Amino acid sequence: MQLGRVLANGKLVRDLAFQVETEDEVKTLHQTWKDAAIVIEQELEKAVFGLTFVALDPDGHRIRVNLPDG
Repeated sequence: MQLGRVLANGKLVRDLAFQVETEDEVKTLHQTWKDAAIVIEQELEKAVFGLTFVALDPDGHRIRVNLPDG
C-alpha cells in the first residue's frame, strides 16, 4: 500500500495533518493562510471528525488542518 499520491510528473507527495485545539483556530489558520496566498485545495468543511481544510505547500504537499480525534 502506498501512502500519499502521485502527481502527473510522477512525483510522490505525502499528506501531513496539522492538528489544532479549537474550531476557531481552524478558521483563523484558514483565513491567515488564504490572506498569505497559500493555495487552499479544500475549503473549510465539517467532516465526521470536525472542521477541516487542506492547503498545499510550494511542493504540492497536502497539509490538512483539523481537530484531534476524541
